[in-house]
Amino acid sequence: MRKLFITIMAVATAVCTMAQDKKAEFNKKLVAAQTDEMAYRLNMTDAQKREFSGIYEQYCHEVLSAKIAMDAKKKELTDPIAQEKNRLEKQRKVLDIRIAYADRFGKVLSGEQLTRLYKEENQIQKRLKRELKQALNEQKAAKKQKK
Repeated sequence: MRKLFITIMAVATAVCTMAQDKKAEFNKKLVAAQTDEMAYRLNMTDAQKREFSGIYEQYCHEVLSAKIAMDAKKKELTDPIAQEKNRLEKQRKVLDIRIAYADRFGKVLSGEQLTRLYKEENQIQKRLKRELKQALNEQKAAKKQKK
């Protein structure tokens, strides 16, 4: 019985590790795609793109980490006021990260490119949310049709 338990735990650990590895790999590919998209949209030179890539990858990692931490905290909250405060704090953390990176981006990008960077980022996020919402609605509709 103990060997069965240990085997089950080992398999469960391996599955969780594989899932985390896949998620990490997906996030890495997503950030690389975002970096390429930003370089294209901002008409960066090759030299700018090389310098920008490392900074932007760090920036994306920090933003993602902050959002994940705040989303995890949100799941624990039941009070609507506390949930709203959490949402606002999440926005503030992302804004703090943006402010912290503005000088670093400013060493690589022009002022106009920096302004466009944040605008483009917002547009991409809005589009992704809209597309995700649409995909979820289509999945729900498909499930209803099957029933």
